[in-house]
Amino acid sequence: YVASCTLWIAMFALPYLLSLTTSPLYYKRILPEEWYSINGTPEVPKVQALCIATAIIAVGLSIFPIFHHLFEQGYLSNGYRTPVSISQKKESHAVLRQSQDKIDASPIATIIGIALFLGSMWMLGWFPAKIYSLEGTVDIPKVFLLVLVEDTFQYISHRLQHAFPSVFLESHDIHHKLPHITSLATARVGLLDTFIGLSLPVFAAPWVVPNCNLWTCACFAVLFPNIGFMSHAEIEWPWDGLFEFVGLVTPAYHHVHHKYVKFNLATSVVWLDRLGGTHGSPYNFPGFQEKNRSS
Repeated sequence: YVASCTLWIAMFALPYLLSLTTSPLYYKRILPEEWYSINGTPEVPKVQALCIATAIIAVGLSIFPIFHHLFEQGYLSNGYRTPVSISQKKESHAVLRQSQDKIDASPIATIIGIALFLGSMWMLGWFPAKIYSLEGTVDIPKVFLLVLVEDTFQYISHRLQHAFPSVFLESHDIHHKLPHITSLATARVGLLDTFIGLSLPVFAAPWVVPNCNLWTCACFAVLFPNIGFMSHAEIEWPWDGLFEFVGLVTPAYHHVHHKYVKFNLATSVVWLDRLGGTHGSPYNFPGFQEKNRSS
């Protein structure tokens, strides 16, 4: 649990260190003035702001894979060589990962596609003006509101893709053809799904949640994909009980979707499935045993 707490703190440490005036890494202390002002005004040049946001997101997204590797090797999992697998067949996670590595080729293309789309929107100035501001610090409630809004749009898109086979087969079917899933499966989708299921919801969220500065949006851009990586990992995490309590998606919860398709279409927030009538508790389906929760 100490390692888990360290993981979550580390993922969001950089935006806090850069935005808190008492921090030795406060951006005005370490960056040249032209990086955060134009002609003495607090308006931030788009290129510099994009570089800062990209650095925060890159750091935030690189920490989880390191933790994931250490955890699955048993270094952080209470002495177990491999953590408990969510898979019905109970294969070890090492076997699942080896199987996936042989066929998985698209996540990098998906990530590049999302980055190019959002980067273009940023440079065109099509995001809300407040997002380019470095004033203030991280607004935690707004981070979670952004995740909720993004997942609402993604839930609608996800449901439409499963409702209309032509769209489903062309864009999202690649995600469900995996014989086994691991964390990178969250980004294994087709071009259309990359656009309407991932990029557009992320772009739309800051327009719905008002007055989100760069630090808040960067934390949002770290949190929601990490939830996706974690929920596709097919192993139990130490924080799964907390996630279940507050209504966030866990690997067991999302495994039901990959097994039975019509249930659990939300990618981050379980309450969307409850409201949409697509909720299915893992423990109501064969293959999920309560003993695994205490392993």
